[in-house]
Amino acid sequence: MPYISEDGLKQLKQYSYKGGLYGWIDLNLGTPFWNWSLQFVPLWMAPNLITLLALFHAIFSLFLLGYYSPLMQTPAPRWVYGLSAYCVFMYQTLDAIDGKQARRTNSSSPLGQLFDHGCDAICSCIMSICIASALLYGPTMYSIALLYTVITPFWTLNWEESVTNVMRFGVIGVTEGQLIIVALLLGSSIFGPEIYSTTIIFGYELRYLLFSTSVVSVFYAVIESIISVTKFCRENNVSGEEVVRKMFQYVLFSALGALWALTPNTNFFVNNIRVIMLGIGLTFSHLASRLIISHVTRSEFQRFPLILYPLPFLVVNSHLPTLHSYFPSILAGFDAPLVDEAFAAQIFLAFVVCVLLHYSISVVNEICTCLKIRAFKIPYPPHES
Repeated sequence: MPYISEDGLKQLKQYSYKGGLYGWIDLNLGTPFWNWSLQFVPLWMAPNLITLLALFHAIFSLFLLGYYSPLMQTPAPRWVYGLSAYCVFMYQTLDAIDGKQARRTNSSSPLGQLFDHGCDAICSCIMSICIASALLYGPTMYSIALLYTVITPFWTLNWEESVTNVMRFGVIGVTEGQLIIVALLLGSSIFGPEIYSTTIIFGYELRYLLFSTSVVSVFYAVIESIISVTKFCRENNVSGEEVVRKMFQYVLFSALGALWALTPNTNFFVNNIRVIMLGIGLTFSHLASRLIISHVTRSEFQRFPLILYPLPFLVVNSHLPTLHSYFPSILAGFDAPLVDEAFAAQIFLAFVVCVLLHYSISVVNEICTCLKIRAFKIPYPPHES
């Protein structure tokens, strides 16, 4: 059964991306550099191939930091942070020039926009783990909370676009956020990650001050999106039911993910922090991709997709000992998790990866068939406009 209906594919052909205003860095520093960088990209290279290459840089950084600092609490060699900073910078650069390559080769299509957003959704999860590694947050709730500070504005901005049809960028846009991550990784490379444990003010370490700043920024961005959506709905007589339904899915997912992470089994949490973060983060990536596809194809938004089904079980499984202590007579014999938590987490992560890959590959193939294009190959020499 296809993920996109025939009517959805017809809507897809009529889709036109409307970006908001770009920041000062984008216009005055980024654009000249990206235009200069574009000259080194061969004309035969498909824009989606550039996007995929950008994603591979982010994934390499994830595995590199995971190998040298698996629990994100022991410093890795300084060159690891430097190489990770380079990977994030290359991801940011390639992600910026893929659209320019599409216009340069006359190969722009809705697929390119969707593929770019899908890869960005995956990278939002990866970037949070990179930051947690650079700041040595370790297997603590700070790492989980940091993940949510990265993915929450990504969701709210795409949620806002699904209502207003305009992708609005905040005061701190995508480029600024990515450059901040590069700077943090470079700081760990040059001075060592211990620099962020320096006490700054009122006994607070620098890394926790940075975390507090990010929370305030995210709160401001979310409020901004809510105000924008509310204003648009009032001015255009848009029903709020579908709008609320989309946000409710993210709230439900966030609550289930947080409850799972708040397991009373500290040994499981400490030894599986990356599995937990990747499980939550890649689940988000899938949900965000579905939100974007639903908007672009004007198709029905699925309230509770398959990928969310295991999360309630994971929550109950982790908290079963606690529930048993409160209701010993009702839960007699259930004083331990039904399934080993580490095993359940690993199976869940494998399940999420499989669902995400199947959905992504299927949607790309469906769009390619509809638009009569190839995902990673373009006509060469390029067609004239």
